[in-house]
This record gives sequence, C-alpha cells and structure tokens, in this order.
Amino acid sequence: MIAGRRFTMRPFSVYEADVLVIGGGVTATRAAVAAHDQGAKVVLVDKGILGKSGGGPVAFSVTCAFMQAPDSAEVLFRDMIASGQGLNNRRLVKAFVEDVFEGRVLELEKFGIVFARERDGQLSRRQMGGHSQPRDVASFHAASMVNVMVSEVMRREIKVFSETAITKLLTYQGRIVGAIGLKRKTGEMIVFRAKSTVLTAGGASQAFGPGSVCGYSTTLLEITGDSYAMAYRVGAELVDMEFIQYILAFAYPELYKGILAGEPAAHNAKLYNSLGERFMERYDPERMERSTKDILAAAIVQEVKAGRGTPHGGAWMDFSAASDDSLHIFPYPFEEAGIDPRKDRVEVMPAAHYHMGGVKISEKCESNVPGLYASAEAAGGLHGANRLAGCSTADSNVFGSRSGKYAAIDALRTERVGIDWQQTLEEEERLRRLLETGKKVSGIKPVDLKRKIQTVLWNDAGPLRDRASLTMAIKKIKELREEYGQLRLRDTSAQYNNELMEAVDIANMLDFGEMMAQAALLREETRGGHYREDFPKKDDEKWLKNIVIKKQDNEMCVSTMPVVM
Repeated sequence: MIAGRRFTMRPFSVYEADVLVIGGGVTATRAAVAAHDQGAKVVLVDKGILGKSGGGPVAFSVTCAFMQAPDSAEVLFRDMIASGQGLNNRRLVKAFVEDVFEGRVLELEKFGIVFARERDGQLSRRQMGGHSQPRDVASFHAASMVNVMVSEVMRREIKVFSETAITKLLTYQGRIVGAIGLKRKTGEMIVFRAKSTVLTAGGASQAFGPGSVCGYSTTLLEITGDSYAMAYRVGAELVDMEFIQYILAFAYPELYKGILAGEPAAHNAKLYNSLGERFMERYDPERMERSTKDILAAAIVQEVKAGRGTPHGGAWMDFSAASDDSLHIFPYPFEEAGIDPRKDRVEVMPAAHYHMGGVKISEKCESNVPGLYASAEAAGGLHGANRLAGCSTADSNVFGSRSGKYAAIDALRTERVGIDWQQTLEEEERLRRLLETGKKVSGIKPVDLKRKIQTVLWNDAGPLRDRASLTMAIKKIKELREEYGQLRLRDTSAQYNNELMEAVDIANMLDFGEMMAQAALLREETRGGHYREDFPKKDDEKWLKNIVIKKQDNEMCVSTMPVVM
C-alpha cells in the first residue's frame, strides 16, 4: 500500500486463486478461459491493458486454422520440423498438430471471430513462407482474436488486474505459490496467492532497438522478456534462448518505422536492393521471397552491410503484384504515408518480432518447477530454431488452452499453499530503493539505460553474430548491470510512475540479454534465427541438440541436451 509518496512495509493486498495467469494477450485469455472451464478460480494479471497488450493487437491472421487434403497432420508436422531445422521438441509438435486437427483453433469462430471466406463459404486460405500447403486464414480486424477472448473472460467474470506488473514469482518449499504485482495506478503491491501459476507474457523484442545496421522491434513496449527472467530466477530451465525471429517491417517513413510489412509470400511481393537486384537469388534461389523469415532477415542485413541497402538502411519491397484482398486484410498505412503500393516500392528492414526460446515445458505445459506452467511465446521447444510463418496465433490457442487446463487440474488437487512473507518484504524493499534513487544528485535515467541495452543486443547479438561480438555483448551486459545500480528515477511517487515500471523491465531485459548471448556464443553454427558469421553453415554432427539455461548456486549455467523425439 502507499502512504504519501513512499511504500510502507505492510499491509499487502492479498488475492487468492486456484490459478494465476500472467499476461494479457490471446494466450493469457485462452489459458484463463480453459482454467475457469475446469472449475478453477482464476485471476488474470496483465502488465498492460487487457486486450490491448501482448501480441494480440498485431495478429492479422491465424495459420493452421483449417486444413484439407492434400494437407494433413503429417505434412504440417514435417513443415514445422523443416522450418525449425530439426531442433523442435517432437512431442510438443505432435500435440500441436493433433489439437489443430481436433479444431482447437477453429473454436475462435464459436467465440465470435469472423474469418475471411470465399464466395462458396469455404475459409479463404493463403500459403505463407515455409509452408508446403495454404493454411493461413485471415480475420477482418487485427485485434479481433484477442477481443473475442477478452469477451469470454468477461462473460465468465474472471477477476482481471490490468496495468499491474508482476515483479516476482513466490516460492514455498520448492513450489511456485503465486506472485507479487505492482499496480501502476496506485503504486500498491499485491500478493497473488495461487496453487498454479501460468506464464504467458512471452517475447522480448523490446530488448532490441536501433543499431548501426537496421534495428527495430515490431512489438508493444511491454514485451521485455519478463516471463523468461522471472522463470530463470526461480530455477526454471529455459531452452533455445539463442533463437530470435526477425520479420520485415517498414524502414521509412519514420512515423511508421517498425510497423509490420508482413510476409512477401502472402502478397506475391518481391525484394530488391539499391542496385535493383532481386538479391534473394543469392540466398535462397529456389524459394526466393517465399523463403522463411530467418533467411530473409539475414539476407537484408548482409545486403545493407555490403553497401547495397536502401537510403534508410533496408531493402525495397514491391507490392505491385499483390491482390486487393491481401492489401485489404493487412491495414498498412500506405495512404497516410503518401504511398501507392501499386506504383511505389516500400523500404523495409528486419525488426525483432518473436522469440523461439523460453521455459522448457512438457506437453502439459509443466516446467521443471512444481506449480509453474508456461505456454506459447513464454515457452520454448515447439518451434525449434525458426517458427513457421503464421503459427504464433495457433500456438497461443493450442498451448494457451493446454496450460490453463492442466494448471487447473493440478491446482484443484493441491492443498492450499503457504507463503514466505519474507520474500514479499524483500521485494517491497527492492522497489522502495528504486524509488529513493530520486534523492541522488546524479545518475542514469531508465529510458537511457534501456536504449543502451537495445543497442548492445542489436549490434552485438542481433541478426548477424560472431564470437567477438557475442563476447563483447556479454561483457557490455555485465557493465550495464553495474550501471543499473546507478539508476536515478526523477519521479519519486509510486503512483503512475512509468520510470519505476521501466526500471523493473530493465532488470528483466538484462537477464534475458545475458541468457540469449550466452546460448548464442555456445552454438558454433548457423541455424534458423541464429546466424554466426564465423560459423556460417549448419553443423548437424555437433549441434543437432538444444541449449538449456538454468540458474544454479546464483550462477547462470549453460548446458546441452538431446532433441526430444
């Protein structure tokens, strides 16, 4: 609670539930609904505003919503393994394709989403990059998927806390027993006591920012690696942390920098460098612009580094052959920017978009820590080294539902859990110390430290990496941890303190950045969303295995494990 302009030591507000869901996008709402429908009491906590945070607001379509012959579960399974370049957890992929074919994604229609259809009533499907069959089904409004699920959450009267950042997971006798939240509006600390906790706040794209070559993120500001960092601190195993997916985004005009430009394959679009060459002939002559995201991103960065980039550090994307339907479904800001896509080429660049790694889970979304579950982008293993285009929303529906269901089953058979109140007092003290940095005469502002992290991770651990750059990234991250101790918040009030929220985010970004860089340094090959300029080829003999990170004895331990077959 707040007294005047600072935290008091007690009391805390306490909310109890069977299942605590952390996140606010499609995955979180699917998990909350599934847990509730199992008979559990559910609390959903969102750092942003429910329905306007996470990846949901930028979800234009859902791949794998509907398939028919000659497509099949076996064909989809093979496509995912091929895109993931062999590192996918086969058990997770099998569970995914089975749930897709049982109609898990099409349940969205039951909830009220409207998908594009042909004149005969059949779902209108497109073929995305890396897919051997057309599977992508578009909705008519970008936010419709998360909006219909928010409506289901409201209809079930599930308790929701928006604009409340989870700052720490709570443990008791080796089990996760809930979390501590910080409410933006009041500065109030809230203890969420739960038998099972589901992490759905995946992604870390905001850890990447402007660099010397390209550099941007397509996601909302709250995507800062929170689930990875919090899970790591309580001893959860994380897998595939080195794999970052980049997608094409607008490089210019400046106002629209970072807005999704989409898949070239979805629009029959072509890519050109400043010399007018269709440069994908150099990198994937068979598929060209229908290549996967990892190859497209690395190709553009290499063209820019070679001096063949466009004026604003990217490549030209030519939409002149795109259909009216494809341009309608993706509400690009062409008109506002004074661009005629039928005549004008658009400057695009790679932007950090998705993270393949995350908490290591079972098919039931269980982590190695009792009481802790994770799903979709908060979890790792399903997508291997590179996510197949368009599968993130399907992942959110399939594993969001699974995580909520199994977390509820676990919670309903678990006795009421205890709380170590000392952990809550220590977390309050940490936050209070951050507020009191405003008394310092000098120090670094949170926004400036955040920008430093973004630049380091893009320049030294971004689309193109090598031993020297990754070693430098790890060194700089350790130095930035020291700078974190020099933070100075100008606002010393706990209410509506965005600097305090940023300070919490920065701690998560630092943990994420080090995990990602350490795993990338260890993997001496190029595979999927991990491109090593000093090891430019894939090496199945040495590296057809996953990298696992875990905190042990207060140290970051990095190891390998066989791919789960």
